[in-house]
Amino acid sequence: MSMVDVEDLGFRHGYGVFETLTVSGGRARLRDWHEENLREAASVLGISAPDLSPLTLTPPGEGIWRWFLTPSGLRTWFAPGLAPLPVSYRVELSPLRVSSSAWDARFKTLGYLTHYQARMQSGGDEALLLNERGEVAAAAMANIFWVRNGALFTPSTECGCRGGTVRRWVLENFSGEALRVSAPLTVMQEADEIFLTNSRVGVMPVTELTVGGTRRQLAVGELTGRLRERFRSAMA
Repeated sequence: MSMVDVEDLGFRHGYGVFETLTVSGGRARLRDWHEENLREAASVLGISAPDLSPLTLTPPGEGIWRWFLTPSGLRTWFAPGLAPLPVSYRVELSPLRVSSSAWDARFKTLGYLTHYQARMQSGGDEALLLNERGEVAAAAMANIFWVRNGALFTPSTECGCRGGTVRRWVLENFSGEALRVSAPLTVMQEADEIFLTNSRVGVMPVTELTVGGTRRQLAVGELTGRLRERFRSAMA
């Protein structure tokens, strides 16, 4: 097990970045994109370019592989086994807000407490986060997409969302134009379909959205279902 010095800035101030990869069959999904994200986040935070040689060998079997980078270096952790996923998620609006210009909103930083708090306090499986302007930013631990009249939308990174790898996969593999937008909460209440993306859940349909105590039921839409199956096939 890697040891972390108490003087490490990642330990003291959450000054560091991370990536979470799903490993299956000895293959890390979307590995190259995760490496790009780690390098970009490190550059923005002013952390020296990481030496990724410790990542040469992918852990065997299946599980969750996490990379942690602080000014003192790169560390990894592998949790074997993948728990079964639900068929859909219930999402609840969080009272917490993210700052659209903050590092911890736009990158996977070790200063993760707002996102974690939102997830823990949610009455659903995930929490919906808005930014300081009341615009849709992301879920606590995932990116968010919605469909309206056949068009696909997702928050732009300027809203305070992370450029997740599965978000990128959707944007590059959707057959039409996926619009990156700044949008108010009302788009969630008007959406025909909503789904979340991250490295663990892939494409996850949202079938229940709770805002201010009002619960709305949604069906798993045709576009969501198609993208979910295409992603599963691509990652198999």
